[in-house]
Amino acid sequence: MAVLENAVRKDLFKPLEKDLCREKLNLPLKVPLIGTAGALYRNRGIRTLLHAFRELKRKRPDLHLVLAGPRDMGIPPWDGVLDLGVLPPKEVPVLLNALDVAVICNRENDFGRYCFPQKAREIMACHVPLVSARVGSMEELFRDRPSWLYEPESAPSLALALERRLKEQDTGYGRVPEWSDLALELEKIFFSLTGRR
Repeated sequence: MAVLENAVRKDLFKPLEKDLCREKLNLPLKVPLIGTAGALYRNRGIRTLLHAFRELKRKRPDLHLVLAGPRDMGIPPWDGVLDLGVLPPKEVPVLLNALDVAVICNRENDFGRYCFPQKAREIMACHVPLVSARVGSMEELFRDRPSWLYEPESAPSLALALERRLKEQDTGYGRVPEWSDLALELEKIFFSLTGRR
């Protein structure tokens, strides 16, 4: 058995100038922005992000939360919450690059334990600081960076992780694979199988 993780399109997901990205999406320029782009479903833990934002905004009134993606719940019209709806795929890297910290929400459930969030690689390719739920592959991927992780379904834990990442902007992710890299890995797997016969 061989496992190939997700990769990214480097022509889309790459570092872009933050202020230009914010201008393109009509986002405020001189305030801290946290957020996520992707599925905003209950089973992914989006409520945890909403409550963590509300908790953190009490300490940082200038903080804004930016959300984009399909959802199965309404987004509350709270002060500082900016809902961009569902963005065209080519605008997702623009949003990611507009953020000061990107969030990967997940819950301690079968999906959270067994998925490898595509958005992790996309955020990493954009060199944007991230925070992720400590579950499944994310716990393994960031085992050497525990401060980048939060306890799933714990708004206080996520708020604390976001507060740390807003101060500490390290993005030492290493090399992020693109799809051509995975094609080469798959080729090696095929050759190793035929070589045994």
